[in-house]
Amino acid sequence: MNVNQKQLLMLPAAVIAFAAVSVATAGAADLGCQKLLVTSVRTGDTEVFVADPTTGDIFNVSRSPKSEDRYPCWSPDGKQICFMSDREGTTNLWVCKADGSKLRRLNRMHDVCYMPSWQKTPRGERIVFGKHGDKPGMASIKPHGSDEQALGEGHDPTLSPDGRLITYTGHEGGGVTVFVMNHHGTNKR
Repeated sequence: MNVNQKQLLMLPAAVIAFAAVSVATAGAADLGCQKLLVTSVRTGDTEVFVADPTTGDIFNVSRSPKSEDRYPCWSPDGKQICFMSDREGTTNLWVCKADGSKLRRLNRMHDVCYMPSWQKTPRGERIVFGKHGDKPGMASIKPHGSDEQALGEGHDPTLSPDGRLITYTGHEGGGVTVFVMNHHGTNKR
């Protein structure tokens, strides 16, 4: 390997190091009025919290002893939170306001529902999520709990910021691969 080839190999590491230093020096002040959604076991159970990165304050929004509450996501306007919970025996999706009030169950099924992703799509606001039953699947539902639609087989679906695409993982050729499809489940690639 000549000197130029070694320099080219070192370039990505230098770019990554620069990006890490830039992010670290930006600090929490650059987050302004942002709030973070986190999952923690600080109560002894897995709960969903809203954290203020500037002050360090943290607030439990799921407040459900003896349950597993995980995988929170914000609504597009930041006023609601969707997360998975097994508080009524089966692991389904739940929605509440950002302060934890007005909690409601979004769906009722025997499959484990997980990793919701909430965005505005060309068909209006939708929440996509993974389902584990007999085989791994993905689905989409309106935020008030109607119009659930199967999206096919796969894991960990996530809507793009513009709501037009869904990325997800699947098994192909013995390994895990990342795929993309349209927001309504077509044109898988």
